[in-house]
Amino acid sequence: MNGVFKKFKFDQNSIIVDDDFKFWPHIYILYSSNKESIKCYVGQTNNINQRIINHINDRNKDFKEVITYTNKLFNISFTYEIESGLIELMSSHDKLLLSNQKSGNSHNFFEKNKTPYFMEEIWKHLDKLGLVKNSLKTIKNSLFYQINPLKPLTNHQNNIIEEIKNSIKSNKLNSYLIKGQSGTGKTLCATALFYSFCNDNELNKLKIAYTSGNTQFRDDLYRTIKNKSFYFNSKNIMSPSQIIKDYVKNNYEKYDYIIVDESQRLKKREALSNYDVFDKNSNILGLNKMETNELEWLMRVSKNQIIFYDDNQTIKNSDLNINEEIEKCNFIKYNLVDELRMENADEYLNLLKNILFKEKNKIDRDKLVKYNFKVFKSFTDMYNMINLMNKQHNYSFLLSGLGFPKNNFKNTTGYSSKKKQVLEKEDFNIDGINLYWNVITQNWVDSEKNCDLKLNINEVGCVHVIQGKTLNYAAVIISEEIDYINKKLVIYKDRYNDRVMKNNYDEKIFLKYILNIYYVLLTRGVKGTFIYIKNVGLRKKIEEIFKKYNISDLII
Repeated sequence: MNGVFKKFKFDQNSIIVDDDFKFWPHIYILYSSNKESIKCYVGQTNNINQRIINHINDRNKDFKEVITYTNKLFNISFTYEIESGLIELMSSHDKLLLSNQKSGNSHNFFEKNKTPYFMEEIWKHLDKLGLVKNSLKTIKNSLFYQINPLKPLTNHQNNIIEEIKNSIKSNKLNSYLIKGQSGTGKTLCATALFYSFCNDNELNKLKIAYTSGNTQFRDDLYRTIKNKSFYFNSKNIMSPSQIIKDYVKNNYEKYDYIIVDESQRLKKREALSNYDVFDKNSNILGLNKMETNELEWLMRVSKNQIIFYDDNQTIKNSDLNINEEIEKCNFIKYNLVDELRMENADEYLNLLKNILFKEKNKIDRDKLVKYNFKVFKSFTDMYNMINLMNKQHNYSFLLSGLGFPKNNFKNTTGYSSKKKQVLEKEDFNIDGINLYWNVITQNWVDSEKNCDLKLNINEVGCVHVIQGKTLNYAAVIISEEIDYINKKLVIYKDRYNDRVMKNNYDEKIFLKYILNIYYVLLTRGVKGTFIYIKNVGLRKKIEEIFKKYNISDLII
C-alpha cells in the first residue's frame, strides 16, 4: 500500500496532518536548502502534530520545510527502522548535511523485510522533490556509507566503544587493542571512535590523530571525508610520517590518543621501497632505525593508543607483527567476533579458513550454499558471470593474486585522457581475454567513472587497491605464483610481480603472505564470490577438498 506524504512550511500555522493519521506512526524530515547544500533532520513519532510543534519551538532548529510520511501498514518498529536507515543514507549523501548526531534504533521485528519497500518509496519522493540526487544503490556502495559513524553498531561493537569512551571520560587513560578478522567491523568501530573524538563535548578537547597502516585505504578515506567536515575533522587523518612532522612542529607535544586502524600494515625496516623517510623519522625520535617500527613511533609521540589488528591481513615483508609489540605493553584487549560484511557467509568463511590456514571447522553444506559461492572451470564463464553481476548490482569486479606480469604504466591519480596510450598492451591474457591490472591506484573501487570504465577495459584489481574495501560480487583469479605439486603447495617466485617482496624472499614467510593475500581477496564480496584457479595442480587439489566436503557441485 502506498504511503501518505505531506509537505508544509516549518511554522505552526502551516502544519498539515490528516485526522485519520494524527496519532499514527510517522517519519518526518525537517530541511532548509541553499545553493551548496541541504541541511536536514530525520525523526519519527506517533504524535506528528505535537512533535513538529516542539521542533518549531526549539530555537536551535532553523529549518524552512517539513516532509512527513506515514503508511497504514506502519507500526512503531517500522518507523524506528526507517529513521535509522534514513539517518545512515542521508548522512552518506554528498549534498546533505544531517543534524542528527546519533544513529537510529535498528532492531529485529516481525515483517522487518517490508522495510526496503518503504525506504524505496520515501527515496523516490525525496528525489522527485530534488532533495537527493544519488540512487540508494550508489550510496550503499560508497566508501562513506560503509564506514559511516551513524551506522547502527551491533550490541557487542557498541559495548566496546562505550566502555572505551566512558573510561576516557572518567580519566582512566589506557591503551586498547581491538582484534578482529576480516568483516567484523574494525574500521567501522575505528571511525565511530574518531567521530566521537570530533563531536563529543567531553572528548573533542583532546589532541587526537587517526591513521591506518593501509596507505591506500587511508588516502581514500581522507578524500572521502574531507567534504564531511560536518562530521569529522579530516586534518586529523594522517600518515605515521605526517604525525611525526606535526609532533615536531608543535614543540614535541604528545597526542592524547592516536587511533590506528589496519595496524598490521604498519611498517618495519624491511623490504621498503624507500628507506630514507623511515630512517629520518627514526632519528628524529631517537630510535634505532634497524630495530624500530611505525607502531613504536606512534607510541613514542602519544600518551595512549587505540589499535585495531588482524594478523590474517599481513601481506608483505614490511608489515608488522603487532602481537610481538603489544606483549611488551599493558593494553586492554577486546575481540570482535561477528562477521558482518558478507551475507550468509559464516560457513563459507569456515571453509576458506580450513583451506588457507588448516583450521578444522565443521562444514554444514546447507548453510554453505546460502552464500553465492562457485569455483569455475572456465575463466570465460567466470568473466561473463562477473560482468552480468556488475550490470545487475554494480561494484562487482575481477580481482587477482600477484602472479601475473605488469606491462603498463599505472596512473595513480585518475583515469587519464591518455588512457589508450597507457594501455597499449594487455598485462596478461586468459582464454583469449585481454586483462589489465587496475589502471589507477587511488579510489579504484569507489569512483562511479572508474566503475563504468572497468567493465570496458577488463581491469583486474590487486590486493593493494581492494584491502579494506567492499564489493557486491568478487571474481578472484588464483594466479600463476602458487600451485600444488607432489602433495604440497609450491611457490613460483619468478612469477610474482612484487619486486621488493622477491628481493627479500623466505619461502615460509612468502607462502604465509600469499595465503593472507588470497584471504583478503576472497572476503571482499558481500553477496558472492567466484573463483578461477589458473594452475592445474592446485585446481585438482581444490576438487579433492570439495569432494571430501560433498560440495563438488559448487565447481561448475
